[in-house]
Amino acid sequence: MESARLKNADWHTLAPIGEGLPPRRGGHGGIQRGLVLGFVVAVAALLAPTSGAQTGEVPASLRDAVAAARFPLDLGGPFEVVFIETQYSTMSESEIADLERAVALFPEHPDRRLIERNKPLALRGPAAEECRVWFDSARRWRMSGTPLPGGSTDHRQAPADLVLDEHRAWDRTIVESRAIDEYQAGVDGGATFKLASGLGAQTASAKVSFFVYGGLTSAGHKGGARTAMRATADGWTAEFQREDVFRWIVSGAWDAATQQPIATGSVGEARDPATGAWRRNNSIRFLDWREVPGISRPVSHRVEYLDAKGRTEWIRELVSFRPVSRREFDMALAEPSASVPDPIRGLRPVRRVEDRTEWAFAPGASPAASASGGGWALWWSARSRGGVNLALLGCAGLALAAAALVWWRRRP
Repeated sequence: MESARLKNADWHTLAPIGEGLPPRRGGHGGIQRGLVLGFVVAVAALLAPTSGAQTGEVPASLRDAVAAARFPLDLGGPFEVVFIETQYSTMSESEIADLERAVALFPEHPDRRLIERNKPLALRGPAAEECRVWFDSARRWRMSGTPLPGGSTDHRQAPADLVLDEHRAWDRTIVESRAIDEYQAGVDGGATFKLASGLGAQTASAKVSFFVYGGLTSAGHKGGARTAMRATADGWTAEFQREDVFRWIVSGAWDAATQQPIATGSVGEARDPATGAWRRNNSIRFLDWREVPGISRPVSHRVEYLDAKGRTEWIRELVSFRPVSRREFDMALAEPSASVPDPIRGLRPVRRVEDRTEWAFAPGASPAASASGGGWALWWSARSRGGVNLALLGCAGLALAAAALVWWRRRP
């Protein structure tokens, strides 16, 4: 149940490798050949053009960026990153209908996932969600998502909040139709903690790193080993590979103000097991690079993810990227409370609390009491609905009182 709440992703670590050739040994003939070869190389260097297309030594700033884009991300302090993620259908309604007919007799067919994702998006339009990530390290972070009105906002299965705070984790799924917060907490060894400390930590790190290091994140968080790197005055490219199965080709430019490398695009490829040829899986564009306070390099403000056929699958638009104080960060990671407002959800007026560790009703219990982990349900009062109900009851009471007074005065 826990793993189904988060998008399936495969995030790993980066271990770059280098290349080198052993020195050649030889006698006087080798020395003579070396002198001749050196003379030819010198002449070629003098006659070679000095345009921006000439490949030179890879700057240290690019090597540093490749290393920094590895998991886990380290920004030197806590940050809050806010962005809008919009999901788009990559299939037309007719394509979805054809696929439904093709897999109708196969309930376990993997292509059913494409139908589940794309059908609501194709029928009701794109789904937008406000995402917030508080990030300090792979051991301390929070991811929160709030669907925005319009479109198909009900196709996401990720929890509303997922938090990891060192040796403790918690998540929360908000069911607005029932006015309930389903709350799970866990310590080392629990299911919630395993989800948060594994896939959750890699996902939170990658979401922030996408804006900072662009396409280098694709390989850096998925275990790509650097196999080639080229730099010119106009830009640079870097290639990464993992187990001769996956490959990433990252391209970029130099920021005019800081001369820092910015990774403007990446292409992910997989080797076809039948032919051995590389085939495209996806491509990502990183646009609108600008400086933000608190970080020494420009940050991308728009990320566009395209599928193998070049169709847009999702777009992330950066709203804010700011450093936060330790106090603000600690408050964001604090567990839900009936008396302290949450920085995202506010103060939820809790009606009752259910201890779902044993599915026993525990009136007045506190979620924080589950120090050993477990599940809780916080039922909150919908203010608009509650206000209407109180008003109706009040009107009904006044009407009954008025009727009783009239009857009293008219009685014989």
